[in-house]
Amino acid sequence: MRFLLVQWRSRQDRIKAKLMLNKEKRKHLLKQSEDALRCCSSLDPSDARSYVVLGKTLLMQRRYEEARRLYQQGTEATENNSPFIWSAWGWLEFKTGNVSAAASCITQLC
Repeated sequence: MRFLLVQWRSRQDRIKAKLMLNKEKRKHLLKQSEDALRCCSSLDPSDARSYVVLGKTLLMQRRYEEARRLYQQGTEATENNSPFIWSAWGWLEFKTGNVSAAASCITQLC
């Protein structure tokens, strides 16, 4: 149960950071969220939620390559069975202008 609470709080921190005008507070919230989510993914590597929220956190910070590596790790850890990771990865590729890679990720959903 505590694990889910940490995930939820991390997601809330990411959302707060998105709305935060103060740059330092935003940076702090994103770092806090990232640290907690990395801990969650190490505790349960098969849980896709940590990968998705952490990937979105990295995307907010324009850490695209790191997010790609994370999604790759997530698909391996979940044995390619998480449509949530593929969807988030597709969004990352779309946002970075890599439409063909985005389409490839989306086809993994079907």
